[in-house]
Amino acid sequence: MPSEKMIEQFFEEHFNTTSWLFLYKDKQLLKQKDYAGFARDQLEKSRKNFRGVLFCSAMFFVLGVMYTAQHAYGTEVLSFNLVLALSYFSIAFIMLLYAIREHYSIKASMNLLLKMLNEQTSDTEEPADLLVNMK
Repeated sequence: MPSEKMIEQFFEEHFNTTSWLFLYKDKQLLKQKDYAGFARDQLEKSRKNFRGVLFCSAMFFVLGVMYTAQHAYGTEVLSFNLVLALSYFSIAFIMLLYAIREHYSIKASMNLLLKMLNEQTSDTEEPADLLVNMK
């Protein structure tokens, strides 16, 4: 189980290289050493971003279906409609793959951080305190 010092060193190392990715609120949470709050905020942002990208991907898929139908059943059969439909399908697929990869990597790392923090707090409490807190 990593100590709080190891967690601080991890964030300091990664904060120097990726500080432009974090918002001001995130930086303040890290400075205040509120790692649990930081992890919860990252999880919430990841969920919102995933839902947004999922919606955009669905819209691109619908556009692809529309242009495929226009190519198949339209009055003028243009190969441009088919190319456009295939490009919309590929954009939707690539967006979806990227969003899934990002969401689950953030989710896994932040859940691991929350588990480590919960283990630290449970190790520092006395067993009698845990029984009182459970009620």
